[in-house]
This record gives sequence, structure tokens and C-alpha cells, in this order.
Amino acid sequence: MSKIKQSLRKSLFNRYFALCSAVTLATVAIMGALVIGFSASYFSETTRASLRKNAEQAVEITLVGMEDYGYQKVPVSTVQNGYRIISSTTETQIFLVNLEGKTLLCSEGENCNHRTYSISEDIIKKAAAGEYDGSGTLGGIYDTSHYTVGIPIKHGEEVLAVLFASTE
Repeated sequence: MSKIKQSLRKSLFNRYFALCSAVTLATVAIMGALVIGFSASYFSETTRASLRKNAEQAVEITLVGMEDYGYQKVPVSTVQNGYRIISSTTETQIFLVNLEGKTLLCSEGENCNHRTYSISEDIIKKAAAGEYDGSGTLGGIYDTSHYTVGIPIKHGEEVLAVLFASTE
């Protein structure tokens, strides 16, 4: 009789052990997924905030440069050097686009892939209306997904152009 009781105890112990182990593993897996999800969300928000700040600085550089020309012309060398400085220190791509979506200036110089493509009218409208904030290939400009922020360049209430800042 003693062997039967011992066998039942082992069987009962094994069942409880398996149940407790499964619950513990499930809890660890759920907690891990939550940490990854919150980390990804935090990274995304931090990246977008940084892009916004970089874009706002580039807009200031652009407006200061345009002021000498009555906001009718962009002084390419001055503004592009400012874009390059911001771009090199923050690992972002900064480019200025007219309201038709054509790239006028880029932090990467004359041979950038932004000049090959035009920004879609939808994105230009969103950016000109206030701010564009998205992730993706920006209408095929990028091969991989990029975070992109677009901010209008305004003189008074008139939108002169749109500035975009992107990073992977």
C-alpha cells in the first residue's frame, strides 16, 4: 500500500510542478512581450521627438538664410552647410522640398536619392498644414522603413516650402 501512496504523491507532485512551471513560463513570456512593446513605443516616440527638433533647427537655418533674399530665394551653400552639420551630428537626412514635392536641397548634396523621386501630394499637404509624422518608405524614396517628420517653412502665414527629416 505504501508504494501506491508514494506513486500517487509523485504523480500529484508532477502535475502541480508542471502546472506551476507552465504558469511561470507564460508569465515570463507575457512580461517579456510587454517590455519589448513598451521599449519599441518609447524608442519610436524618442526618435520622432528628436527628428522634430532637428527639423525645427533646419527650418530656422532656412528662414535666416532666406531673410536676406526677401524669402524669395534659398541661399544654397549656407543652408546646405547647416543641413549637413545637423545631419552629420544626428544621423538624419534633411531635405527641403517645394510645394510640388520636388527636392530643392538635401543634406547629402547633389547626388541624393531624394532628387530622383517626388514627395506625394498627400504628404506635402499634411506637412504644409502643420506637421507630417510617419514611418515607411516615403513613397518609394527609401528601400527600408524610415521615421520621417515634415514641417512647413512659413513666412507669416504663407507656406514657402516643406522641410523633411528622416532616419532609420
